[in-house]
Amino acid sequence: MKPIALMLLCLGLTSIGALLIVAMNTVAPLIMDELSIPPSIMGFAIAAVTLNAFLSSPLIGVLIDRFGPVRVGVAGLLTMSLATLLTSMANSAGWLVATRLLLGLVSPALWPSCAKLVSLYVPQSMVGVATALYDAGSIVGLAASYVIVGFAEASWRRSLVYTSAMGIAYAVLYAVAIRRLWGYHQADVHEERVGTRTLRSSLGTVALLLAGFFLTLQTWGLLISWTSTFFVKELGLKYQDLVLYMVLVAILGTCAEVIAGLISDRMGGLRGRKFVIAVGQGVTTAALLGLYAVPERSASLLLTLAAFVSYKFATVTFWAVINDVVPPAIVGRVSGLYSMSAQLALFTSPVLNGFLIEVAGSLRIGFLYSAITLTISTAAYLALKPMEGARS
Repeated sequence: MKPIALMLLCLGLTSIGALLIVAMNTVAPLIMDELSIPPSIMGFAIAAVTLNAFLSSPLIGVLIDRFGPVRVGVAGLLTMSLATLLTSMANSAGWLVATRLLLGLVSPALWPSCAKLVSLYVPQSMVGVATALYDAGSIVGLAASYVIVGFAEASWRRSLVYTSAMGIAYAVLYAVAIRRLWGYHQADVHEERVGTRTLRSSLGTVALLLAGFFLTLQTWGLLISWTSTFFVKELGLKYQDLVLYMVLVAILGTCAEVIAGLISDRMGGLRGRKFVIAVGQGVTTAALLGLYAVPERSASLLLTLAAFVSYKFATVTFWAVINDVVPPAIVGRVSGLYSMSAQLALFTSPVLNGFLIEVAGSLRIGFLYSAITLTISTAAYLALKPMEGARS
C-alpha cells in the first residue's frame, strides 16, 4: 500500500468513528431538555459506550491480528452507524444507554486497526506523521458533530440520523477503495506466531503504557463529553455561535498533530515521542489550571482552545509510541489492552464530571482534576523503554 493514501483512508475512518462516538455527547444539552434527564444520568448514558468497549477491547485486538485490520475496522464502523441510528429514536435514558452499549461493543476497533496498518505498511521514518493524520480524526469528528447540529437546525434526532448515514457511506467507500486500489484481501495478516514471552518479560512497559493512556484520557473524556454543556450552560453560548469556533479548533488541532508528528520523526523514535508528550501535555496542564482559576467568558474560550490544540499536539504520540516500544507481531494484542485502558478512562471521566456538575454547580473543578491526572500521565510516558524486538 502507498503510505500517503493509507494515511488518508485511516484519517477518514477515525474521523467518522469519532463523529459517531461523540455525536450524542455534543447534543447532550438538547437531549436533557427534551427527555428531562439530569446531568448525572446523562453522564452515565455518555459513558455507557465504554462499558462494552472495555470488555471487548482485548478480543478485538486478537481479531485484528487474526482477521486483519480492514475487515475488523469496516465491521466496527457499520455497527457503530446502526447504533447511532437507533439512538436517534430514543425516548428514555434506558434507550440511550442500550444503544450506546451496542456502539461500545465495536468502537475499540478503529484506532488499533489503524495502528496495525501503520506497523505493517508505513516506514518507521513516517510513523509520527502517519499517526498524526489518523489520530487527527478524533478532533475532526468532534468539530464535525457541531457542524452537523447546525445543519440539522439544532435537532438532535436529525443530527444523529445524518451522522449514521455518513458512517455507512464511508464504511462502503473505505472497503471498496482498499480492495480496488490495492487488491487487498488478507495481505495484512501476519503469519507469525509469537508467544507470550515478550509480553511477560515486559510487563512494566505494558503497565506504564496503560497507566499513561488511562490518565491522559481523563482530560480527553472531559473535553469531548462536557465541553458543549460547559459552553451552553456555563458560558451562555448557542450552538450556532460554536460552529466556526469548533472548526477553528479542528484546523489548529490537526495542524498541531501534523507538526508534532514531523518533530517527533525528525528527532527520531521514542526520544521524539517523549519530547512531544512533555511539551503538549505540559501546555495543556497550564491551560486547564487557567480554566479552573479564570471565570471570564472570553478567557475561558481562549483557554479551552489552547487546551484542545496543545492536547492534540501531544496525542500524536499516544498511538505512535506503540510502534516504538512494541514488536509489530503483537501490536494488535497490545493495542487491544491499550484500548481497554482508554475505555476505562472514557467511562470514569464523564461519570465523575457529571457528578461534579451536580455537586459543585460547575465543571471548573473537573479542569483541576484533569490537570493533576495529566501531570502523572506525563511522568508515566517519559519512563517508557522499548520491548525486545521493537522497531525503535
